[in-house]
Amino acid sequence: MLTRMWRLALIALMFACGSSNSAPAPAPATPAPAPSSAVPSKGNPPMTASTFNAKSDADLAVPLLTALGAAEKAKAGTFTVELAAGSYKKLQLESDDLAIVVEAAGAVTFSESVVIRARSVELRGITIANAKPAASALVIAASEKAEVANVALLSVQSSSSTTEGDPLIDLIARKKGATATLDRLWIVDSQASTLVRIPANGPGRWASVAVSGIVLAGNRAKRGFAIAGMDPAGKGVAIDNAFVAEAGLGEALFELATAKPVTVADSTIALKGELSAGDFKPAVTASELMKPPAKVDPKAFLDAAKGGAIDRKQLRGLVR
Repeated sequence: MLTRMWRLALIALMFACGSSNSAPAPAPATPAPAPSSAVPSKGNPPMTASTFNAKSDADLAVPLLTALGAAEKAKAGTFTVELAAGSYKKLQLESDDLAIVVEAAGAVTFSESVVIRARSVELRGITIANAKPAASALVIAASEKAEVANVALLSVQSSSSTTEGDPLIDLIARKKGATATLDRLWIVDSQASTLVRIPANGPGRWASVAVSGIVLAGNRAKRGFAIAGMDPAGKGVAIDNAFVAEAGLGEALFELATAKPVTVADSTIALKGELSAGDFKPAVTASELMKPPAKVDPKAFLDAAKGGAIDRKQLRGLVR
């Protein structure tokens, strides 16, 4: 009897131990994958903008180039130079990857030259005055777009030693299909072979160039515009609200080496000499052709240029 009871107790104990050890402990739950927005990007960081503030010529030397290099390394996208009011000698910037913006915070005058080559270029609110640059006074070269606004070149004389001579302003497309806009541009009492050149630059061609407000007065040059670098598939050059008072152009106001249309509208032209030279002619519409001036007094136009805005009615009164 005791033996049978002992056996039953032993069997009960074995079942109790087996039930506590037979099932494995549950595995810890696998965490859900993080959403894609939370995973750090393994590619380039997001593009940002970088700003450099200049207050003196010293700032436009090593500090500016250092800041530009840092912006390129950071893939900043846009590099902005803000110029404090004052006088500077020259500015030179070049970047294949960045859009470069240069803007004046007040009256800013350069005494030599401004050269900017970049993916895109914006230049606003500067004057180049009483300068004698060794080459062009203003060079804008862009791969995608160029915007120039409220810029004046006053009493500037190119001292180029080349046979033809460098233009006063060189507007260069670095790639095919780029666009350019010029707004409120003054060129007064200046000297160069060509006042504004739009050259062919290898494959680089402008799809369109729009000039809205330009004054040419009292200059000494062979020609006003030399235009060649236009994309055959583009729109050409459109000029409106121009005021021309020139008695010192040796050849013509326009020299065109492009079949793309060059139009002049809503403008005033007082020109001693030829309107155009070459096989192609500009189309002038809705414009006033004044009596050719015997002489142009640049001083009155230099004073008018300080206002920035172009009032053709007021400027007509300065032509004698």
